[in-house]
Amino acid sequence: GDDEYAAIEFLRLNLSWFPESTATLAQLAGSLHRIGALDEARMRLEEALRLDPDDRYAKRQLQELFGG
Repeated sequence: GDDEYAAIEFLRLNLSWFPESTATLAQLAGSLHRIGALDEARMRLEEALRLDPDDRYAKRQLQELFGG
C-alpha cells in the first residue's frame, strides 16, 4: 500500500546520504519485494553483499525472499 511506497522513498533518500549502508539496502529490498519489484529487490541485496559479503541480514533476506 501507500505505506510501502513511503518507506521506499524514505529508504532511497537514506541511501542517497549513506550509499554503502547494507542495512538500508536490505530493508529497501524487502519493501521492493513486497510491492512486486523483484528484479530491483534482488539487485539491492546483491549490492549489499558486494559491499559486505558477510552481512548476515542481507544474506538472510536473500534466502527468505529468493531462496538463495
